[in-house]
Amino acid sequence: MPTFNIVPTPQNAVGYMRVVFTNSGTSFNTKSEIYRRQINEYAGQFILIGQFAASGGGTFLDYNVANGLSYDYFGRAYDGSGNTSDTAVASAAMGFSNSWIHNTVKAVEGQNLYGSALELYTPESHDRQIVFNNQAQLFAGNAKPDVEVSEIEDGSWQIPVIIPARDDSKRTVLRTIYETRRPIVFRTPNGTKVLGVLRELTERYQTAQTEIVLRLEQTCYSEAI
Repeated sequence: MPTFNIVPTPQNAVGYMRVVFTNSGTSFNTKSEIYRRQINEYAGQFILIGQFAASGGGTFLDYNVANGLSYDYFGRAYDGSGNTSDTAVASAAMGFSNSWIHNTVKAVEGQNLYGSALELYTPESHDRQIVFNNQAQLFAGNAKPDVEVSEIEDGSWQIPVIIPARDDSKRTVLRTIYETRRPIVFRTPNGTKVLGVLRELTERYQTAQTEIVLRLEQTCYSEAI
């Protein structure tokens, strides 16, 4: 019996939407596409975000999603003559608690992430105490990098990140994101999603932490393939 559907599932712990497009036993078996819509983006229109050469669809990891917002998805399949068939639309909402930053890329089968995504702990104001002992780097019990965000001017964001001392892996991820010069997606728990480029990265080293300040310039980058 043919199976033709799409199922989006929030993966909040790792900051993406897992979208599974199943196309089994149909005559539309040449290639597959995944489309996404959010009513506040791209004038509420569906945009093409993923493609698969395989006839049976596939799994797409959508990192370019904001917290607290609902997203609609549908799958489209083609037959050998170019005719198409669309699945029903399916919806799901994200619900992560911290900020995320990553490079984004288009037309890559399986995901719109380039490289690594980094989760940044977004504290309440009373959480910012640093305890200077062997666990000084945990920042009120949380080992993730610590971030506060401010829009310093229209379209420009300052992102100061505090990384525990000797945590070179997270520092390396941030530097790699900056050095690739690819488009950036920055997402916060309050639903902000900014697409742009990193124009500046500065580092300051202290005994218990490394402070990295990123300057993100918002651009008109389109996620659509």
